[in-house]
Amino acid sequence: MRKLFLTLPLLFALTLQLTNCKAGDETTPEQDQDFEDQVLQAFLFSSGVLGPNGIVWNGAASIEQCSGNTTDTLLACPLLINKGEEVLADTLNNNLNFSLGVSSTGVTGRLYLVSPHYNSAFYPYELQVNGTYQPGAEYQTNIISLGQTGETPLIGTLSGFALRLTSFRAEERPTGIKGQLTVEITSGITTGTGTLIYNFDSEQVL
Repeated sequence: MRKLFLTLPLLFALTLQLTNCKAGDETTPEQDQDFEDQVLQAFLFSSGVLGPNGIVWNGAASIEQCSGNTTDTLLACPLLINKGEEVLADTLNNNLNFSLGVSSTGVTGRLYLVSPHYNSAFYPYELQVNGTYQPGAEYQTNIISLGQTGETPLIGTLSGFALRLTSFRAEERPTGIKGQLTVEITSGITTGTGTLIYNFDSEQVL
């Protein structure tokens, strides 16, 4: 998921030093390596020397909660949004994809989401995003936070349906990425704004 390119002899020496420090612990070689990789990455990233050059994820995101600020949007949640999600689940296994470039100053990239709407159909949306990447120390997880900066017109927006990312937080773990995102949806056929909260967990799909 992340690729580290280590070209400096100093970095190689640091890796060997970390390995020697862990030699006395009662852990397996695989556990030692995972821990050492996380410590090395956190050190290099926080020092501004090196960072992961990309995070790419593709998997399934499910709606945890649907709410609205009008009678129309509240009624549409159980009747149309839920039905749309059922149809989507039968049609498309993976409805969330994001690709991020990572540097010491943050993350930038795109988020692609196929989401149901107020007519029980679903549409693809491609959003430009940026945010922060906070590497965890030792056994702590890395945290990705994103906000929307733009949108590429796709079938949803061209058909008069709109989706906006209002929050995104994910934990990057050795076994995958787990997180939650919130979007607001609007359309010309329904009065008001709906809020969809999605959960995703790549441990089930990677």
